[in-house]
Amino acid sequence: MRVDYVLPALQPEVLSDMPTVQGPKVAFRDQLKNTAVELPTAWQTELGLDAIPEGSNHIGPPPRSNTLELGDMDTQRLRYRNLLTQHSAKLSSPDNADLPAEWQPVQVMLKMLTDMQAMEDEVTSRNVALTRG
Repeated sequence: MRVDYVLPALQPEVLSDMPTVQGPKVAFRDQLKNTAVELPTAWQTELGLDAIPEGSNHIGPPPRSNTLELGDMDTQRLRYRNLLTQHSAKLSSPDNADLPAEWQPVQVMLKMLTDMQAMEDEVTSRNVALTRG
């Protein structure tokens, strides 16, 4: 028994009837140089999320604070640490011993963030110890 795996439309007889290109031959490299490259657009642009909506319903972003320093990572880390410490202290104070049940997820989240901060401090101190010798 013989099985033919070639599709009838792709038989060599059909391919030999294809038209040939007449004229000067151009190198493949030259064809690549002449093609126009279309740069990909950002996904926000593709979805139209960066377009400003028309009408009076649009509210722009709030103005940036003059005291906010964006480039100083140490200041941001300290600000975050102080924020976390303040919130943790408020929720774990004796005055808040009988908090409602809806505050329990907040306490769990603050505990998780505090633990993560302690792990980050440990990794940083190890890194400093290793780099100093």
